[in-house]
Amino acid sequence: MATAIVIVNYKNTWDVQECVASLVDLIECGEIGIFIVENGGAEAFDALVEGLIAPGGPCVALPQHQLTKLIGEGPRHKRYSMLETAQKRRLVAVAEATDNLGYGGGINSWLERLRPFPFWEAFWILNPDTTPHPKALSALRTACAGQRGAMASSTIVDYRRTDYVMTRGMLWRWWRGNAVHVDGGKRIEEHTAPGGGTAIDSPSGTSIYVTRAGLDQIGYIKEDYFLYYEDLEWGMRAKKAGLLVRADSSIVPHKYGTTIGSAIKRKDRSRIAVYLETRNNLRFNWSLNPYSIVWILPRTILRAFEYLLVGSSRNAAATLAGVGAFLRGESGRPNFIN
Repeated sequence: MATAIVIVNYKNTWDVQECVASLVDLIECGEIGIFIVENGGAEAFDALVEGLIAPGGPCVALPQHQLTKLIGEGPRHKRYSMLETAQKRRLVAVAEATDNLGYGGGINSWLERLRPFPFWEAFWILNPDTTPHPKALSALRTACAGQRGAMASSTIVDYRRTDYVMTRGMLWRWWRGNAVHVDGGKRIEEHTAPGGGTAIDSPSGTSIYVTRAGLDQIGYIKEDYFLYYEDLEWGMRAKKAGLLVRADSSIVPHKYGTTIGSAIKRKDRSRIAVYLETRNNLRFNWSLNPYSIVWILPRTILRAFEYLLVGSSRNAAATLAGVGAFLRGESGRPNFIN
C-alpha cells in the first residue's frame, strides 16, 4: 500500500527539513512519497529546495525517477523539483504554488495530481512543523483497517514535552460555538475519552489520514476558509459518512504555529491568526446553524475586549476586523495576505 504524504508550507524551510528527516524513519508503512507545496512564492520555493539538498540536509536532487509517471499535471503548480531522501531513497516532490493557495488549496493542489493514479491508496496530510514517530503512519493504516474507517486522527503531542497530549482530535460544542481538544493537557498514557471515531468530530489538521476510498466518498477539503476550520468541516463530513476513526498510537509531535503565529498565549498570537480564526469561526457556525449567530456574535465581540485586558490592542482590532469580514461575506484569502 503506497501512501502520499502531503505537506503545505509557507516560508518555513527549517521545519520542513526536520519533518522530512523524521519521515525517513517511518517503519512498517509500505511505500511512501512526500509531496510538498510551497505557498510562499519563487524565493521561498528555491530556499526550500536548496535547504532540503544542502550538505547535511535530508534529500538529494533527482533528475529522473520512475514515480514521475505517477504524478499528473498540476495547473496550480508553477514548477516542481524531484528529490529523494538520502537514506532509504524515498521520493520527495516539491512544488511552487501559482499563488498562496492557503491550507485547503495547497492540499488539494497535490491531491488533484495524485488521485488519478491508483498507486496512491491513501493520503496523509501533515503540518510542516511536525516530526512523526516511526510508527505514526502504520498506526493510522491499522486503525482504518481494523475499525473499517477511511479517515483517522493521530495523537498530537507537544514537540518539547512529548509525554503530554495536545489533542487526539476535536469535539464540536454547539452551545459554545467552537471545538475542544480531546485529552488536551493530559499525560499521554491517560485516556479521558474512549477510543473510536465517536469520541471525536474531526482530526486535528496537524495530521489527517484519508484513504483513496474515503476521498472518493467525502470529496476534497474545502478551500474557502483559507486557514482554520476546513479541517473540522472535512472531518465532520467523514464522521457523518461513518468513516472517521481514532488512531491514538499514531504519535505526532507538533511545534504549533511556527508559520502563521498561532501561539498558545492569547497576547502572543499573530494578527493574521486572530483575524482568520474569528472570521472562520463565525462562518462555520453560520454554516451549521445560522440561528447560533444570535449568541455567537456578541460573544465574539466580547473577546475583543478580553484581548485588551491582556494588553493586546492589535489582536482586539484583528478580532473586530474578522467580525467585519464575516458580516461582509468575505471568504478565501484576505487581501492583506500575500
